Amino acid sequence: MILVVDNYDSFTYNLVDIVAQHTDVIVQYPDDDNVLNQSVDAVIISPGPGHPLDDQQLMKIISSYQDKPILGICLGAQATDLLLRWRSH
Repeated sequence: MILVVDNYDSFTYNLVDIVAQHTDVIVQYPDDDNVLNQSVDAVIISPGPGHPLDDQQLMKIISSYQDKPILGICLGAQATDLLLRWRSH
């Protein structure tokens, strides 16, 4: 199962549609109460508005799933890069 974290961006549902053709998907918003307690195989962090350092809940989500494969797109990639000290190219 893949967790898709929807950062309130309309593009997220395009991602969900594609991924759902291949596996089970659960969509959660960063401020959902149980977003940190999902048993998943991987995480996709969607695009969204703002700067990743302004969203501490998003940083908590990435931190709690850092032992899983994470695909960050736009804001998701920026937040993952900042938290895990990776570099985007």
